[in-house]
Amino acid sequence: MSSPHDNAERFFAQLRALTTVRSPRLDESARDALFDHVTRMIYSADVLDDPRARALIAEEFRAVELDWDSVMTRTLKRLQDQIERTAIARVDGVDLGARRPVIGHLHTGQLNATSMRVPGDAGGYLVLFEDQMTLFASLISDAVGSVIPSGRMDAGGLFTYRLDRSELADRALADTSMIANFMSIIATYAAEGRFNSIKATALTSNVGLMLQLSLMTFVIAHEYAHVIHGHLDAPATPKGVLHGTDAETLAYSWRQEIQADHTGMILAVHAGIEHAKRDIASSFLGICLFFDVLDLMDRAVSLLETGDEEARKLGSHPPPHVRKELLRGQMSRTFGTARGVPERVAIALESANVQSALINAMWEPTRGFLLDLRSQGVRPARMWRTVPKNG
Repeated sequence: MSSPHDNAERFFAQLRALTTVRSPRLDESARDALFDHVTRMIYSADVLDDPRARALIAEEFRAVELDWDSVMTRTLKRLQDQIERTAIARVDGVDLGARRPVIGHLHTGQLNATSMRVPGDAGGYLVLFEDQMTLFASLISDAVGSVIPSGRMDAGGLFTYRLDRSELADRALADTSMIANFMSIIATYAAEGRFNSIKATALTSNVGLMLQLSLMTFVIAHEYAHVIHGHLDAPATPKGVLHGTDAETLAYSWRQEIQADHTGMILAVHAGIEHAKRDIASSFLGICLFFDVLDLMDRAVSLLETGDEEARKLGSHPPPHVRKELLRGQMSRTFGTARGVPERVAIALESANVQSALINAMWEPTRGFLLDLRSQGVRPARMWRTVPKNG
């Protein structure tokens, strides 16, 4: 008899067969960089420091077509394992069993990821990443990470980052190529909805890799939280899209999103500490980057669509800045009581503020660039579905 997980696997395979997934083309110069990138994402540092192990990894990848699709399939499985081990250890009463979702990526038309129950009585759950979101997360993480100096290892063996506002501002303003890269990523995703190639320069930042993995760990943890809390077990509005829902239904959906954010943050921070050698600040930077870039894409698509960055938003989730501020308060209450932790939480909160200020500074010239594109007739990609902002 098939298990719910098996049913979810089959349903996902059917969705893949119905969806054209065109993995981005690789520049010839990007292949070596992508190999290095994927090995750092999948394997631990001690493995990569072993020449024999690295040679075996290289031999393995020679036998497959190395593209972004295969990179993300492997990476999502690794992050899923980390989140599951953390959930079982950290959340009371969690026994995933038949509730263990299948995680994959395909063209969903969503900005990030969505979770769903398999239709019918077969059971099973899916967590689906938009196939371009994973690449967008990598590119934008690298664009922001290129401005951030490398972190350091603390006394507990975890990587940590303490960001300095003036230092980052000076670095960003001193190199116009950083701003240009940031502008190009936002404009391309807003106007085209996809990336057609990967450049080697987008795959080389260790800080960017940390941000990307922290961001994606949180996204997976958030979707797992929906499964853990039973949000998918009752009839509900499809996540991410409004279909004439009333205020009561929308408020209920918002409560679910906020609950999933809180549980997802707990899982993501502990997974980072226990499985990826990231401290609280490193994990929280990736979480806040996720909400900052959601807000940026809201603004970018709205600008191209209406000329007003405040007029429209993508989907029906609570505003990204509201979700981020709620998590800031929950961060202090959740992690700020253990011995020695309050100082780490303070560093995490301040560093996230500095990162957000950096992103806002990079957004200013991007706004003008997008308005110029709109004046030339450029409009958002058809995949983006927007709704009016309230107030």
